[in-house]
Formats: sequence, structure tokens, C-alpha cells
Amino acid sequence: MVKAFANWRTASTNDESGTSGLLLIDKLFREMRTDLGESNKGIEENKLLGLYIIGGKPELATQTNNAISMND
Repeated sequence: MVKAFANWRTASTNDESGTSGLLLIDKLFREMRTDLGESNKGIEENKLLGLYIIGGKPELATQTNNAISMND
């Protein structure tokens, strides 16, 4: 979890668009769940992103993924 947090923190300060940082939040939440002994089985990638964004929905993760693909 510490490594996931460090990756998110680094990306959030270096990425001007913020998209990489947003996607890493999902990974951070997954690591937190694992550390707490919870399974991530059945939770789609970037589904937990909606927990971070107020009023967030899984569609935001899709839009973020699309934005990253366009910038690559």
C-alpha cells in the first residue's frame, strides 16, 4: 500500500492533466483493501475510482482511460 501511495503521490504532482494520478487512485484503493484482508475479486479495473470522485461514476474512469490513450 505504501508503494501504491508513493506512486499516486508522485504522479499527482508530475502529471499536469491529472489523469495518471486518477487512475492510480484505483490501484491505491485496491492495495488498501488487500492490506485490510478484503478481496478485489469481481471489482473491475478503475471501478473504485468512483469512490474518490464526489458523485463519481465508473464512466469517469472510462473517460480518463480514453484521455490517456489520446495523449499517448
